[in-house]
Amino acid sequence: MSVIIKIAWRNIWRNSVRSLVIATSIVLGLWVGTFVSAIYYGMGEDRVNIAIQNEISHIQIHHPKFKEDYKDKYTVTVDDALKTKLHNTPNVKAWSPRSIAQGMLANTGGSTGIQINGIDPIAEDSTTHVAAKIIEGQYLSSGKANQVIIGAKLATRMKLKVKSKVVLTFLDKDDNIASGAFRVAGIFASNNSGWDNANVFIRQADFNPTLGLDSNAANEIAILLNSNRNIDTATALVKTEFPQYKVESWMEISPETNVIISLMSQVSIVFVIIILLALSFGIVNTMLMTVLERTREIGMLLALGMNRTKVFALIVYETFFLVMLGWPVGMLLAWFSIDYLGAKGIDTAAMAPKSTMASYGFSSVMHPALPLHNYLQIIALVIITALLSSIFPAIKALKLNPAETIKE
Repeated sequence: MSVIIKIAWRNIWRNSVRSLVIATSIVLGLWVGTFVSAIYYGMGEDRVNIAIQNEISHIQIHHPKFKEDYKDKYTVTVDDALKTKLHNTPNVKAWSPRSIAQGMLANTGGSTGIQINGIDPIAEDSTTHVAAKIIEGQYLSSGKANQVIIGAKLATRMKLKVKSKVVLTFLDKDDNIASGAFRVAGIFASNNSGWDNANVFIRQADFNPTLGLDSNAANEIAILLNSNRNIDTATALVKTEFPQYKVESWMEISPETNVIISLMSQVSIVFVIIILLALSFGIVNTMLMTVLERTREIGMLLALGMNRTKVFALIVYETFFLVMLGWPVGMLLAWFSIDYLGAKGIDTAAMAPKSTMASYGFSSVMHPALPLHNYLQIIALVIITALLSSIFPAIKALKLNPAETIKE
């Protein structure tokens, strides 16, 4: 078999120009295919990171009945025991208590439905970094009462500016209508304009008394971890610490976000398969030309006693080597491009406005990324493509009649 391998390797260089053209097409195809796959996967990862860091965090704690109808009377007690347990839980980076109510925001220009989030400004900023998203005005300060920060899209829609007055109306814990006058302290903009349009933030210290809640009560505890790795383990630990509450990971809270990254990963592989399928036609065509050009030679080998299994193996090896000439270079170029642009980012502002990407919950700066298992999947697909592409030319070679080919 080693002799067959040597012959196959020499045969692909008998027409070096043709072999290099095919190898180059494989390099370019793999490079583009893998890179585009990384863009899709990176967009999915960015969307998940945006959801985790800006909106829902890694883990949330609620009263078991709170999410059934979002009544404010279902609370979590933020006492010293809870604080100590969260502080001692491995992998917990920060956490923030929130009092939440569905309500209305009104001004002279009209009204709109929103979610009111009563927060501890310091704890919330350490969890979602909301202060860094302020584009006008300032973040909630501890020295002034009845401040509110609103999203940029909501501000545009309701014609609000910094220092504008608004009235927030909501139901308290006893289902009585309550309201309060607030002044816009700041306007924020995240990478999800839809979320910005539906959420406002006020100080929990101002919100809880109006809701009729104790100062240490919260409807939600948002927990940010040091890493998205081992999230199942971290969630299990928090569940163990707080069996009386409902503890959910971001995948349970926002299953649609989890579907996005799964879909992006699948789309990336499908894209590579399509490119490899297109390349396989070129490979098959090249190998068929090779077989037809060497019909007399193959016929001589068969006439001299080489069995058909070795002839079949010869064509398979030649096809395999032809593909293997290109894939390492293509994969290396793809890896370098993904690694470089993944760190630097690709600004799509020139192709699509930032607001367009934000309306779908995506950042305008894409960071291509591809995990190791996707690289391994692509390598496996390349090998399968090489083997499948060799079958038809090899069968064509086996059908040659030694007596007829020698006469030609």
